Amino acid sequence: MKKFLVGLSLALGLSACGSQGVMNMDLLAQQTPKDKAKLVVSRDSSMYGFATAVNVDVNGRRIASLGRGGSVVNLTTPGETNLAVASVGDFGNFLTSFQASGGKTYYFEITTKSGYIYNHALKSALWGDIITAINTSQNENSGMFKVMLKEIK
Repeated sequence: MKKFLVGLSLALGLSACGSQGVMNMDLLAQQTPKDKAKLVVSRDSSMYGFATAVNVDVNGRRIASLGRGGSVVNLTTPGETNLAVASVGDFGNFLTSFQASGGKTYYFEITTKSGYIYNHALKSALWGDIITAINTSQNENSGMFKVMLKEIK
């Protein structure tokens, strides 16, 4: 019985780790207004980092917390745009900046950084999170996830 309750608690806890569907899906089908840029940010479905949500911020404003396979569609003002992703509970984040143009749609994909989990687990086991905190203070793109531009339409 105890194993069942532990398993059930784990399953419920992991299932509440961010949105896994498409947030603001109605915006996806609409034509992008000339005075706005549309961002479509999707998280891959890989098993790496599956139990953690990824916060997505545009110009310092949180637009979503995505689970594995989740996506968000968002309209933003054209011009210098900062897109940042960070896993919940991690010190680091990944930031990309680009010049958004009105009437365009930008497709981004969030993936786990290659080798991050192994390297982070090893460093944490040896030194605790102090090494991660130091790395974060010296390197903007130090988080578990990265976000890359895939397509512009």
